[in-house]
Amino acid sequence: MQFFGRKFTTKTSKEPVRAEAPTHPDFRDKTHPFPALQALDFRTEDGAWWCCRDQCEHKLVHWIGPHPFDPAKCPCGHTICHECVTTDILTVVDSAQEGIFTVPETTSQNVPYGQICPCGILHRAKRRELRRKCDLGFNVVCSCGRKSSLDWLRFVIGSNMDWRLRSNECEMRSRNIFRDRRAHPANSKSIARVGHRPIAVRDEAGFFLPRPPSIIKPDSDRNYRKRGDAVMRSPVPKTGTQREFVEFGSEPRLESSGLRRNGAVRRYTENVGTWPERKPDIRSFLKWRKSF
Repeated sequence: MQFFGRKFTTKTSKEPVRAEAPTHPDFRDKTHPFPALQALDFRTEDGAWWCCRDQCEHKLVHWIGPHPFDPAKCPCGHTICHECVTTDILTVVDSAQEGIFTVPETTSQNVPYGQICPCGILHRAKRRELRRKCDLGFNVVCSCGRKSSLDWLRFVIGSNMDWRLRSNECEMRSRNIFRDRRAHPANSKSIARVGHRPIAVRDEAGFFLPRPPSIIKPDSDRNYRKRGDAVMRSPVPKTGTQREFVEFGSEPRLESSGLRRNGAVRRYTENVGTWPERKPDIRSFLKWRKSF
C-alpha cells in the first residue's frame, strides 16, 4: 500500500495460536503404574473424532479465536453430527437430544461453547459483558452465507488428557461403539463419546432406551431339545363358540386313545364330553356319579 510515496505492509491474517501447548516428550502421567509406557503413546493433538459413515479418524487441535477447531467435515461429504464418535475435547450436543457432559470453566477469551454450521465450520460462542455474567451469544453469520439458527448443532469443549494419555484406548472404544451400533441399531441415536464419562442411550423424546432382548436359538435351548416334536398349544380363550389352537411345532402321531404317554400331550376327540358343540347327556352323568 502506497501513502505519499511511502510503502507500508499490512498484516491482515494472524497465525493461529494453540489454546493448549503440545505435550512435551518428557511428559509422564505420575498416576500411571508404569509411567515409562506413556512414551509409546505420545500425541501432540488434543483429540479426535470418527465419522459415523465410513469410521474415518480425524484429529482435533484446539485453537484460540472464533473458530476453536478446523472444519469438521469428512472426505466422504459428511459433516460431524451427534452420531459421530468424539473424545472429551469435543462433545456434540443436539438441541432435541441433550446429553450429559461436564460443565467446563468459562473465561472471557475462550468460551468453551459453540455451534456447528452445516458446512462444517465450528463457531465459538461470544460472552456478553454488558449483560449477565454467564450470558452467551450464538448469533453469527458463517462465511458460507448461512445465519445461525436453533437447527445448528451445539458443542462443548472439554479436556484433552484422555487422548494424550490414552489415545489407543480411545481408538478401541470407538471401534466398540460402532460394533455395538451394528448389533443394536437403537444405540445409534446416542451421543457417542469415548472419554471417561458414561454414554447416555436416549431416544428422540429424551427417555432411556431399553436394551434389546436376547434371542434364544433352538440349538442352544435345552428345553427345546427335550420336547422334540411335541405340540405346544396356546390356552383356550374363555369366550368364543369354537376352540382354536395355535401350533408352534410339528404335530406327532397320536394313538386312537387320545393320550400319548411320550410327552403327555392330550388331544381333543369326539368322545370328550366337554366338547362345546355336544350337549351334555344325563345318562353319562349318572354313570360317572355311580363310579364313586
